[in-house]
Amino acid sequence: MLNYISENYKRPISLDEIAGVAYLQTGYFCRFFKKKMGVTFLEYQNEYRLSFIYK
Repeated sequence: MLNYISENYKRPISLDEIAGVAYLQTGYFCRFFKKKMGVTFLEYQNEYRLSFIYK
């Protein structure tokens, strides 16, 4: 999932799309991602994109 995000961060990635990459239902993916990463997918995606602005 994280590789997919890093390869596609320049375009919008929907929750359905990233959940499909992980072979999970959208609701379960959201809970799983938040539990493992400590932030929601959308928060992670936004922070990842912002990190390139600061470089």
